[in-house]
Amino acid sequence: MNKIANASPTAKKRPKVLSQAAAVDAIRQAIVTGQLIPGQRLVEDDVSQLLGAISRNTVRAALTVLVHEGLVLRIDNKGARVRTVAPEEGVQITEMRSLVEGHCAARAAERITDDEIVELQQLAKQMKRHVKQGNTVGFIETKELVVDTYVRIASHPIAKEILGRLRDRNAAFRSNLAYRPGRPQVSLPYWLKTIEAICNRDPNAAQMAVHIHMENVIQIMKSMDGDKHQFGIRAPA
Repeated sequence: MNKIANASPTAKKRPKVLSQAAAVDAIRQAIVTGQLIPGQRLVEDDVSQLLGAISRNTVRAALTVLVHEGLVLRIDNKGARVRTVAPEEGVQITEMRSLVEGHCAARAAERITDDEIVELQQLAKQMKRHVKQGNTVGFIETKELVVDTYVRIASHPIAKEILGRLRDRNAAFRSNLAYRPGRPQVSLPYWLKTIEAICNRDPNAAQMAVHIHMENVIQIMKSMDGDKHQFGIRAPA
C-alpha cells in the first residue's frame, strides 16, 4: 500500500499547532471521503505530514478517538489502519441507520415549516435535474443535503450524532453504491417519497419511506456479499 499522498515535502519545516479535536475531524474527513482507504496503514509520520506536520502525539491521540468511533483499527505490533467493514457488519449498520434516520424523518414531518417545505422541494427538483442530466456527482451532493436538511429540521442532537457516526462507518460502501451505473435513477424515487411525506407533514409515511429505502440498500448489500471490493475493502499492505 502506498504511503499517504499529498503531503508537502517541506511540511516538516513548517510545523503548525492543531488541536486534537481538529485532528480527529481532519482524519475522519479523509477516511469518509476516501482519501484514506479501508485497510490503509496509518503511519503517524505520514498522517502528521498530511495534516501539516502536527505533532505525533496529537496524531496518536486523534487515532485513539477514531478507534473508539469504529473508523480506525489498531493492531498490537502492527500499528493502526483504516478499518474495513465486512458485508455483514455493513448490513447491521444500515439496519440501525434505518431506525435512526427514519425517526429523524418522522420528527421532521412533525416540525417542518412552510419555508422548510419549499427548501426540501427545491432539493427534490435539483435531484431530478441531476438525474436527467446524468450528473452523478451533483445527485450525490444533493441527496446528502436532503439528509442534512431533514435531520436539522428534526432537531434531535443525539440522533444526529448517532446517524453521523453510522454513515461515516459505512462511507466506503455508500460511495461505491452511489457511483454504480444507474443507481441515481433507481434511488431517486425513494428520495422523492421521503421528501413528499415530510412535506405533507405525515410522520408515519416519512418513517416508512426511509425504512423502504434502507431495505432496498440492504438487499443490494446482501447481493454483493461475495464482492468485498464493493464494500471498499482492500488487502492490507
